[in-house]
Amino acid sequence: MKISRSMDAALTRLEVLAVLTALALLAVVTMPVLAGGKPRSESAICANNLRQLGAATLAYSMETEGRFPRRQLPNSWPQQLFTRYEEPRVLRCPSDPQPSTGLNSPQFPADSAPRSYLMNGWNDYFGTVRPTNAMPESAIPYPAQTILFGEKESSSGHFYMDFLEGAIGNDIGEIEHGRHGARRAAAPSGGSNHAMVDGSVRMMLYGQAVYPTNLWAVTEVWRTNSFGP
Repeated sequence: MKISRSMDAALTRLEVLAVLTALALLAVVTMPVLAGGKPRSESAICANNLRQLGAATLAYSMETEGRFPRRQLPNSWPQQLFTRYEEPRVLRCPSDPQPSTGLNSPQFPADSAPRSYLMNGWNDYFGTVRPTNAMPESAIPYPAQTILFGEKESSSGHFYMDFLEGAIGNDIGEIEHGRHGARRAAAPSGGSNHAMVDGSVRMMLYGQAVYPTNLWAVTEVWRTNSFGP
């Protein structure tokens, strides 16, 4: 019995050494990959942020008779949804160097937090179907193909994407089309993350959010009357 226990102990030590050796080799092999994979990791964190914001919005809708947060400033969507995502860091993409908040309101701290994202302003629906500032979830015919949140330009202080309001709205000039994976070249490249109304998150290549189908629009006429970035 003593011999058996001694052999068992020896085998255990060998097993531990083998595991430690394997982990050391794995670290050596994967370290260059991890070092070169930072942008991909940042994009994954950004996508997870948007997933949390999408889930918070859908939870809000369930509690408010199927309506998304009311469009208003202050007490805008970051503040209205805060109890459902709880962490201000969720509002910031790690690839966004200096995200503007666009508002300084001590009364509504979530509105004042650094923010990398825009919410859909639904203004094609509000302007052509029904004048309201609380979007009904049931009025969105293509939830898997309609954007709820997208990434904004770092310097933009806007909270909503309003492609019908021209120079004073959040048209395509306010959207960040290529934050992730962009190459230094003359032609625009890369892509950005988007949360869809159905709760999914998608990476779209530069310009795909607005062309050939305008995925920010709800009404058919504005979905098909597409415009390029």
